[in-house]
Amino acid sequence: MGKFQRTIIKIKKYSGLIRYAFLFVVVLILYFKFFKGKGNTTTGGISSGSVDDIDYSSGNFVLDIGTLKSKVKAILDSMNRLGTDEKTIFQIFNALNRDEINFIFKEFGIVKYDVLGGTASTFIGRKLNLQGWLKNELSGSGSYSYDNLKVILENKGVYLL
Repeated sequence: MGKFQRTIIKIKKYSGLIRYAFLFVVVLILYFKFFKGKGNTTTGGISSGSVDDIDYSSGNFVLDIGTLKSKVKAILDSMNRLGTDEKTIFQIFNALNRDEINFIFKEFGIVKYDVLGGTASTFIGRKLNLQGWLKNELSGSGSYSYDNLKVILENKGVYLL
């Protein structure tokens, strides 16, 4: 019996298991796609509902809108990869005032967060605002923890729950 025939026999032998594994993966994907993350898409804090409820006064901006939008992109880019660039996140928030921070949270909006890889997702994931992303990405301890970011933001008048 040749190598090819032995491979075919093994595939036939495990075809039931392969079918169940495939079915499990499909069900898991559908679960995350349609059920996980339904309802309130935020994690509380800066807004208890939609990010549209976040108020800011552009008259208090030190930076222009274009620069602030680039900061939003930089924050997402620092989290939207393998390994979070915590230093960039902290540098950005340290340099902003309360209204600019509120603008950042509002402009970030709601973005799907891949619970498996910690990146923006178009298929699997749950919808989170910036607070949800930060809570997931800065989950460790140390100087770049979520709790330390909360203290920095609270000192600027932005309160996260």
